[in-house]
Amino acid sequence: MSTTVKIQVLGHTLPLKVADHEVKSIQRVGQFVDETLSEFTEAAKNQPESLVLILGAMRIAETLFGEQRKTEALQTEVRTLRQELESLKKESQEALETAAAQGGASGRAEHEIQDEVISSLTKRLEQLVDAHQTGASGTSAPF
Repeated sequence: MSTTVKIQVLGHTLPLKVADHEVKSIQRVGQFVDETLSEFTEAAKNQPESLVLILGAMRIAETLFGEQRKTEALQTEVRTLRQELESLKKESQEALETAAAQGGASGRAEHEIQDEVISSLTKRLEQLVDAHQTGASGTSAPF
Protein backbone atom coordinates (compact mmCIF):
# COMPACT_ATOMS: atom_id res chain seq x y z
CA MET A 1 0.00 0.00 0.00
CA SER A 2 1.09 3.56 -0.50
CA THR A 3 0.71 6.75 1.47
CA THR A 4 1.07 10.38 0.50
CA VAL A 5 3.61 12.13 2.69
CA LYS A 6 3.97 15.90 2.70
CA ILE A 7 7.46 17.19 3.34
CA GLN A 8 8.64 20.78 3.59
CA VAL A 9 11.74 21.92 1.72
CA LEU A 10 12.63 25.61 1.77
CA GLY A 11 9.03 26.51 2.49
CA HIS A 12 7.67 24.40 -0.36
CA THR A 13 5.28 21.57 0.47
CA LEU A 14 6.03 18.48 -1.56
CA PRO A 15 3.47 15.65 -1.56
CA LEU A 16 5.23 12.34 -2.21
CA LYS A 17 3.56 8.99 -2.70
CA VAL A 18 5.57 6.30 -0.90
CA ALA A 19 5.15 2.77 0.37
CA ASP A 20 3.80 2.60 3.91
CA HIS A 21 7.05 1.18 5.28
CA GLU A 22 9.03 4.13 3.82
CA VAL A 23 7.09 6.98 5.46
CA LYS A 24 9.52 7.63 8.33
CA SER A 25 12.53 7.30 6.05
CA ILE A 26 11.13 9.82 3.55
CA GLN A 27 10.30 12.22 6.36
CA ARG A 28 13.92 12.00 7.59
CA VAL A 29 15.19 12.54 4.04
CA GLY A 30 12.96 15.58 3.63
CA GLN A 31 14.11 17.02 6.94
CA PHE A 32 17.76 16.43 6.02
CA VAL A 33 17.34 18.11 2.62
CA ASP A 34 15.48 21.05 4.16
CA GLU A 35 18.09 21.54 6.89
CA THR A 36 20.96 21.29 4.41
CA LEU A 37 19.41 23.76 1.97
CA SER A 38 18.41 26.10 4.80
CA GLU A 39 22.06 26.34 5.87
CA PHE A 40 22.97 27.64 2.43
CA THR A 41 19.93 29.92 2.27
CA GLU A 42 21.11 31.64 5.45
CA ALA A 43 24.72 31.85 4.29
CA ALA A 44 23.86 33.11 0.80
CA LYS A 45 20.92 35.46 1.41
CA ASN A 46 21.56 37.61 -1.65
CA GLN A 47 22.23 34.71 -4.00
CA PRO A 48 19.72 33.18 -6.41
CA GLU A 49 17.81 30.13 -5.20
CA SER A 50 19.36 28.07 -8.00
CA LEU A 51 22.83 28.63 -6.49
CA VAL A 52 21.54 27.61 -3.06
CA LEU A 53 20.09 24.44 -4.57
CA ILE A 54 23.35 23.61 -6.36
CA LEU A 55 25.42 24.14 -3.22
CA GLY A 56 22.96 22.09 -1.17
CA ALA A 57 23.01 19.29 -3.74
CA MET A 58 26.80 19.27 -3.62
CA ARG A 59 26.77 19.06 0.19
CA ILE A 60 24.26 16.20 0.10
CA ALA A 61 26.36 14.38 -2.53
CA GLU A 62 29.46 14.91 -0.39
CA THR A 63 27.63 13.36 2.58
CA LEU A 64 26.51 10.44 0.43
CA PHE A 65 30.02 9.80 -0.89
CA GLY A 66 31.41 9.93 2.65
CA GLU A 67 28.90 7.32 3.79
CA GLN A 68 29.71 5.17 0.77
CA ARG A 69 33.41 5.29 1.67
CA LYS A 70 32.57 4.22 5.23
CA THR A 71 30.43 1.37 3.91
CA GLU A 72 33.20 0.20 1.59
CA ALA A 73 35.69 0.29 4.47
CA LEU A 74 33.32 -1.76 6.63
CA GLN A 75 32.79 -4.26 3.83
CA THR A 76 36.56 -4.62 3.43
CA GLU A 77 36.90 -5.15 7.17
CA VAL A 78 34.15 -7.77 7.13
CA ARG A 79 35.88 -9.62 4.26
CA THR A 80 39.16 -9.56 6.20
CA LEU A 81 37.46 -10.85 9.34
CA ARG A 82 35.77 -13.61 7.37
CA GLN A 83 39.12 -14.66 5.93
CA GLU A 84 40.69 -14.65 9.39
CA LEU A 85 37.82 -16.70 10.79
CA GLU A 86 38.09 -19.22 7.97
CA SER A 87 41.83 -19.46 8.58
CA LEU A 88 41.27 -20.03 12.30
CA LYS A 89 38.63 -22.60 11.54
CA LYS A 90 40.99 -24.44 9.20
CA GLU A 91 43.81 -24.34 11.76
CA SER A 92 41.45 -25.60 14.45
CA GLN A 93 40.27 -28.43 12.21
CA GLU A 94 43.86 -29.41 11.40
CA ALA A 95 44.78 -29.35 15.09
CA LEU A 96 41.72 -31.44 15.90
CA GLU A 97 42.66 -34.01 13.27
CA THR A 98 46.24 -34.12 14.56
CA ALA A 99 45.05 -34.55 18.15
CA ALA A 100 42.63 -37.29 17.11
CA ALA A 101 45.36 -39.10 15.20
CA GLN A 102 47.60 -38.95 18.26
CA GLY A 103 44.78 -40.09 20.54
CA GLY A 104 44.80 -36.90 22.61
CA ALA A 105 41.30 -36.74 24.07
CA SER A 106 41.84 -33.54 26.07
CA GLY A 107 43.41 -31.78 23.10
CA ARG A 108 40.53 -32.91 20.92
CA ALA A 109 37.93 -31.60 23.38
CA GLU A 110 39.71 -28.25 23.56
CA HIS A 111 39.81 -27.97 19.78
CA GLU A 112 36.16 -28.98 19.50
CA ILE A 113 35.27 -26.10 21.80
CA GLN A 114 37.42 -23.74 19.73
CA ASP A 115 35.77 -25.01 16.57
CA GLU A 116 32.31 -24.41 18.04
CA VAL A 117 33.27 -20.89 19.07
CA ILE A 118 34.69 -20.12 15.63
CA SER A 119 31.59 -21.54 13.94
CA SER A 120 29.38 -19.47 16.20
CA LEU A 121 31.39 -16.33 15.46
CA THR A 122 31.28 -17.05 11.74
CA LYS A 123 27.49 -17.42 11.81
CA ARG A 124 27.11 -14.21 13.81
CA LEU A 125 29.38 -12.34 11.41
CA GLU A 126 27.36 -13.61 8.46
CA GLN A 127 24.16 -12.45 10.17
CA LEU A 128 25.66 -8.99 10.68
CA VAL A 129 26.77 -8.81 7.06
CA ASP A 130 23.34 -9.94 5.85
CA ALA A 131 21.64 -7.37 8.09
CA HIS A 132 23.97 -4.64 6.80
CA GLN A 133 23.38 -5.61 3.18
CA THR A 134 19.62 -5.78 3.69
CA GLY A 135 19.65 -2.38 5.36
CA ALA A 136 21.77 -0.86 2.61
CA SER A 137 19.71 -2.30 -0.24
CA GLY A 138 16.37 -1.88 1.51
CA THR A 139 16.29 1.85 0.97
CA SER A 140 14.84 3.50 -2.06
CA ALA A 141 15.04 6.91 -3.64
CA PRO A 142 12.55 9.45 -2.29
CA PHE A 143 11.36 10.47 -5.76
